[in-house]
Amino acid sequence: MKLGILGGTFDPVHTGHLIIAECARELLGLEKVFFVPAGNPPHRQPPVAPAEHRCRMVGLAIEGNPVFAVSDIEVKRKGPSYTYDTVCALLEREGPQAELTLIVGADAFQELASWYKIKELAGLVTFAVAGREGAETPPDLPGKVRIQRLKNGFFPVSSREIRSRIKSGRSIRYLVPDPVREYINRNRLYR
Repeated sequence: MKLGILGGTFDPVHTGHLIIAECARELLGLEKVFFVPAGNPPHRQPPVAPAEHRCRMVGLAIEGNPVFAVSDIEVKRKGPSYTYDTVCALLEREGPQAELTLIVGADAFQELASWYKIKELAGLVTFAVAGREGAETPPDLPGKVRIQRLKNGFFPVSSREIRSRIKSGRSIRYLVPDPVREYINRNRLYR
């Protein structure tokens, strides 16, 4: 079974995340794509919204797509949210026949050499790298890293920008799915 994993803080999830996941699904023939909100991300600032809100927003964003699923595996785990641990847990759950593709943005891919147990992780997954303007392949990749480039175009939006727009009272329509926008408004997130 070909499975994709798209991790991130999803603080909040936005249309760019959905486009990247769908692009990877289609290009790589993925049978399921797991969206995995980070609990305690080791390479980023702690998320602004609590885990239960971020998981719920992802669920709302992917509702109606039977190939997409949200996994709370990282938010339930104590300690840092290491991708290696998540991949090992998913392989244990899905079985050794599962082929895992880790979907990452080019910005996260730039930091790959600093990831926890990267050499071991590289032997377990293929990296599907979504383009970002100005991002290049880092020169110090471990030898086993398998890369698949996604031709998704550039979608110039970020969760940070969305939070900023909300805080300043500007519209986030079309940057996030409508159910996510309504959830943010109803729960007064990022104000």
